[in-house]
Amino acid sequence: MATNPVYVNGQMASRKGEYFRRELSVNNATAPVWQSVTVTASGETSVTGNVFVPKPPEPFSYNLDGNMTTDGRWTYTWDAENRLIRVQSRSDTPQASWRRVEWQYDALGRRIRQTTWMWNTNSGTWQVTEDLKFISDPLLFGRHIVELNGTDNSRVRSYVWGLDLSESMDSAGGAGGLLWVTLPTASGSAGGTHFAAYDGNGNVVALVSATTGTDTARYEYGPFGEPLRVTGPAAYQNPFRFSTKRTCNATDLVLYEYRAYNHTLGRWLNRDFIGEEVGANLNVAFNNSAIEKFDIFGLWDSFIHRDHTILWAATVGYPPEAARAVGQADDAVDRLFGSTSYVFEPGTMYHFDRSLSMGYSKDTRLMKSEEHLSKARALCTIAIGNDNPKAAAKELGTALHPLQDWVAHGDHNMRLLGSFRLHPAFMHNYMSPANGSERFPDNPLLDAVGSSDGRPTLSVLHFVTHPLFPPPTYIFDWADYQLGLRRLVLTMELSVSTLSEFRSYVGTYGGCLCKEYFGVQ
Repeated sequence: MATNPVYVNGQMASRKGEYFRRELSVNNATAPVWQSVTVTASGETSVTGNVFVPKPPEPFSYNLDGNMTTDGRWTYTWDAENRLIRVQSRSDTPQASWRRVEWQYDALGRRIRQTTWMWNTNSGTWQVTEDLKFISDPLLFGRHIVELNGTDNSRVRSYVWGLDLSESMDSAGGAGGLLWVTLPTASGSAGGTHFAAYDGNGNVVALVSATTGTDTARYEYGPFGEPLRVTGPAAYQNPFRFSTKRTCNATDLVLYEYRAYNHTLGRWLNRDFIGEEVGANLNVAFNNSAIEKFDIFGLWDSFIHRDHTILWAATVGYPPEAARAVGQADDAVDRLFGSTSYVFEPGTMYHFDRSLSMGYSKDTRLMKSEEHLSKARALCTIAIGNDNPKAAAKELGTALHPLQDWVAHGDHNMRLLGSFRLHPAFMHNYMSPANGSERFPDNPLLDAVGSSDGRPTLSVLHFVTHPLFPPPTYIFDWADYQLGLRRLVLTMELSVSTLSEFRSYVGTYGGCLCKEYFGVQ
């Protein structure tokens, strides 16, 4: 019951609803402590576990490649490719807390085996507690579909994956894409198949038994993924939790495909493999902000393209289904490969003004926006036999994206100088002397200094030749930024105007399906 008193090590905890807390006195002044914790409540089964408390101050050390090698509890071992291959308890920690985990990789860098040991204090030896072989989807890097017992190759777990948050198989890295997990070796209600439930960020928040329909696991997280709740018979049996990434139960590390994440520290254990292109801090996660982030490639990000577009569409009268469809189509334009790639021509024309390199007389973003808006109108013009609202919503969202990037990116990557024609679009603002400046154009709370509407236009851009390339091969541009909302307001005005104009068009020329879908009848 949510009203019964809760006791932690025999001391009453303060309580609010189903949440409770109790501070415990721990003497870790001279050595780390493996603190036993027992939680009891009237009418409930007691839960006992241990919490590791390091000796202060907690030391951190690194090798010459920037990989963490020790902290207050663990020693970390890395291979020549800067991949984590072992985590082992420090010898100066309580023996009852000693754990060791080792990983093996294939030639492509995918984890293929994980072996876990626990120190037996009675025999004074390491004992294997789990040995797993991972089988990955051949088309999705590191996406595990089966786990086998390392000794007899019997099936321990299997996974079925579907579309992730991007509504594709992999554009969001699989976050939100796990459909169900099957636990053939688990006992009781933890056994069998369990469907996954998510929050809006693709974190697994619950498992539901496919047999009984009852909850078999509940998960809650702090701002940086630290577990606040892991309960239920299948909770620890399922390793995919925060960001739908594997959590190692022995170390609490979250194992992304390329790096391991420490949610207690809110950072990665090793450097970003793409170096300093995203800033001087090579170990930071989520830009130290789990609430909002800004894309390094020059994308106004889902914060504008999806979330605010959905909000603006709803504000002018779009029904929920139509608003979501437009916002998702807007956000889907941001992709690494394909016809709207933000890196490779000709897709860059949706994100930057590529008129000079492609031979157009008009800003390519405005040109593409008008092109897709015309397609959206045509798909809802009953006079020519068209009444296809879902296809129109996709074209409308696609039309909004380059219009919004016209505001966000201004004339970044226009390449005013230089004689070349075809080249990838480098990160905008890359050569600015300000640290982390490549993220400034995509921060909706910043405006370009000296610009009347906040856009980084030619009049306020600085141009520089990259020192690694002789002129005039690669010319970079950058602008100064300051706090301001002019770009955000301009983006809102243009988006709302376009959304309203299209809805009015449907009201005049659309068929019954389009009118119903876009809420004009």
